[in-house]
Amino acid sequence: MKERRYSELDWLRVFLILAVFLHHVFMPFNGDGWHVMNGKSSKLLDDIMVYFEQLRLHTLFFIAGVGSLLLLKKINTRTFIVNKFHRLFVPLIVGMVLIVPPQNYFENINDYKSIIDAYQHLSLTFESNHL
Repeated sequence: MKERRYSELDWLRVFLILAVFLHHVFMPFNGDGWHVMNGKSSKLLDDIMVYFEQLRLHTLFFIAGVGSLLLLKKINTRTFIVNKFHRLFVPLIVGMVLIVPPQNYFENINDYKSIIDAYQHLSLTFESNHL
C-alpha cells in the first residue's frame, strides 16, 4: 500500500518557518527589549507580530505532533524516542555549551573580562537561553 504524503502540512510548515525567520528579523524593531534592539521601534510592527505570535508557535507544535503521530505508525516507540533524543537533545546540549556562552557574553560584555572568562562562568551552567 502506498503511503499518503500530507503535502498541505509540509507547505504549512514551510510557511510557518518563514514566519519564524521573519519574526526574528523584525524583533530588533518591535520594542520588546530583545537581545539586540534598534534605536527606534514600530508600534504597528509590534501589533502585527503580537497577532501572529498567537498562532505561529501553536501551529508548529500541532504540525510536530501530527508528524510524530504519523512516524509512530511506521516505527516502534523505542526507535522513535532514541531518534528524537539524537536529533533534539544532543544538539540542545551542544548549543547550550557552544552557542549560549558567546550570546551571553556579547549581551553582557561589561560583566566579563573576556570571552574566555564568560566561558568559564557559563559553559557548564547549561542555560538554554533561546534554544
